[in-house]
Amino acid sequence: MKSQLRAASPSAVPAMLVTKRHLLVTLADEAYFDQAKQLFSSAYFSGGWRGDFMILTDRLSSEKKDWCEKHGILVREAQPLYTEVEWNRRKNQLIRTIGKIHPVITTLKCWLFTEEFKAWETIVYLDSDMIVLAPIDALVNQKRFATASDLSNNIADQFLDPQTLAQKLGGKYDFSLPSFNSGIFCIPTSMIDGTTFETLKRLFNECLDHCKYAEQGVFNLFFYNKWKKLPMAYDCFVGAFLRKLFPSGLNPRHFNGIILHFADIMEKPWVWTSEYHAIWKENLARSEELGRESIRGTGRYRKLVTRGYAASMPLRFYFRANIPKWIAR
Repeated sequence: MKSQLRAASPSAVPAMLVTKRHLLVTLADEAYFDQAKQLFSSAYFSGGWRGDFMILTDRLSSEKKDWCEKHGILVREAQPLYTEVEWNRRKNQLIRTIGKIHPVITTLKCWLFTEEFKAWETIVYLDSDMIVLAPIDALVNQKRFATASDLSNNIADQFLDPQTLAQKLGGKYDFSLPSFNSGIFCIPTSMIDGTTFETLKRLFNECLDHCKYAEQGVFNLFFYNKWKKLPMAYDCFVGAFLRKLFPSGLNPRHFNGIILHFADIMEKPWVWTSEYHAIWKENLARSEELGRESIRGTGRYRKLVTRGYAASMPLRFYFRANIPKWIAR
């Protein structure tokens, strides 16, 4: 039996609060509020972001909403596409397969494709387990849906039983094509029309029982052959991937991607044992300065040449990982 999608609309943001051309969004609830604060702080002070900020949430206390209002951060409340009961009926299968189940709040990302968000020219979405280290201005210049490649090899890796799903969808998709990670994406809102959100919801309902990683597989099908690949510097996974390159340990002073993504559940920077905990804590403390007009235009890395920085990322990875081996020979 198929789950019934919930269609309750989020409360609209008053037009008077839309003050910039571009919007940076993350998901957060009561438990992840500090993570959102740290992300926005790093995006402002290290990333030079000068657009609007928004927390997309299914629930947030009055106290935290008041903090957001004080610091110039918009809050949008919306219902997830599914109830907790509907979402969790896949729990046992997912825990056996990948060891976890993503929270239902991740389905709120779909609301970003409603026409209400056309109030901005560009929507940039970042997961709250990220740290911005360098300018992200280039993300607002995308002319099509843009995102970063996933560590999974292909679209098939996004699903529990890709062959069954491929047949169910009528063979319209080549599941061997590369997949992307939905922890970061850029939406030029000119691509959104009155049918976008409803089409995405219908696809979600068809694929839900086959998904490993919440909305990520659905997004890969929705934007099949219609996405632009961002440089890997914008989505540097800190976890198993980097541990293989730097087996002796990570040194934040020597590792400089544009955006670090702590997707591995064992590598979260808010845990005191993380090599990045001090950076995360500093960003969190600086979030109290957000919204003060006196700090406008003071981003530390504003003049960094981001394009060359991003392009050189794979080479820096390669040489840093292999120079010690060459010296030892």
